Amino acid sequence: MKRKLLNLCVIIGIVLASMDLAAQTDIRELEQKLKEVTGQEKTEVLYKLIKANMEEKPEKSIVYAIEALDLYQVSSDDEGIGKTLEILGDLYYKCKDYLKAEESYNKALMHYNYLRDPESEKVIHSRLGRLYRRINDYKNSISHYNVVLEYYQNTGDEVNTANIYEILGIIYSRSSNYQAAMDNFKRSYEIRDMLGNRKAIAKSLNNIGVAYWKIKDSENAIDFYFRSLKIKEELGDLKGVSSTYTNLGIIYRNLNDYTKALDCYLKSLEIKKNLNLKDDPSISLSHNNIGVVYWNMGDYNRALEHYNIALEMERKRDDKRSIARTLNNLSIVYKDIEKYDRARIYMAESLKIREDIGDSKGIASVLNNMAFVNIEQGIVENTQSYIERSLEIAINLKLKELIRNNYRAYMKFYDMIESYK
Repeated sequence: MKRKLLNLCVIIGIVLASMDLAAQTDIRELEQKLKEVTGQEKTEVLYKLIKANMEEKPEKSIVYAIEALDLYQVSSDDEGIGKTLEILGDLYYKCKDYLKAEESYNKALMHYNYLRDPESEKVIHSRLGRLYRRINDYKNSISHYNVVLEYYQNTGDEVNTANIYEILGIIYSRSSNYQAAMDNFKRSYEIRDMLGNRKAIAKSLNNIGVAYWKIKDSENAIDFYFRSLKIKEELGDLKGVSSTYTNLGIIYRNLNDYTKALDCYLKSLEIKKNLNLKDDPSISLSHNNIGVVYWNMGDYNRALEHYNIALEMERKRDDKRSIARTLNNLSIVYKDIEKYDRARIYMAESLKIREDIGDSKGIASVLNNMAFVNIEQGIVENTQSYIERSLEIAINLKLKELIRNNYRAYMKFYDMIESYK
């Protein structure tokens, strides 16, 4: 059996290598042909090269797109100019050069406006909405998506009208305008309910549940989550069921109903295991969630068990942000059971990773924990520095809970100093 499996792996490897070699041969042939052709035939070869390099070498695709654009401009090919500007925007976006992506999209938008092509304008407004959303410029993102929304409303496209309302809801939620998020999610739901697309309805109900959770209306959040859950179960959408159980677990934990929270998290994890997701990041997240609830319940051994399972999975896939989070969770447990040396080891590693990846919020959280460990042990050295550094970041990022935690640390620190006098 093992030999058959090994032979199969070798065959697959040979096939993939052959496909890669064939693709490289095609590209070399196109590059050679590019030197031999002119006019329209040249732009056709350039477009083939753009497509061939788009996934693996988008930077090369950009070079070919710029050359194609020059040819279209010389020949005054309006359709070619617009399409190539759009492709350039997509390529720059893929390369995370958002300034050049914005420039290309805006040129395409002006071009389509000149051609009086509202459908193509809609596409570019959607691209710009996505770009501004990616760079957290929510005001501009909303502005462009509203243009797209108007287009779909005017053309009677109810499916996409509902989709844009949903996107607007997500953006408003990210900008902390939860009432506007709620309004858009509900508009999306009303259209989807009328159209009868049950999968989309379940998604909208879940979105509304999230919006209620954000405004701390737990009762309505739970109601909408369960309505979403019922439809997902009827549709056999196991991934969706698992996700909704996670959302319910979060709410129950925030309500300090740890028994229900644990039940939801365990159901979510069981579904993921049955789906054979193996090393999927959501599984390690489930173990982390379960670990947190056990920590809340004072069951430190089980908390450590689930945190360590999560950590092993995260190290395997080298997910630095998740590793840092789990290390911090482990350190808190060890602090609570007064194994301070172990706590410090995990905190130090967590802090190092978060500094390396530039996770300011995470850095502030670990520094605050380090301060409390020192205070609990009666250690003055570095404690004030930890609090000051954590507080500065928390204020800059407007992290209210962490600001309060740092002021509590200050009070305990000064009480500790007074007791020494």
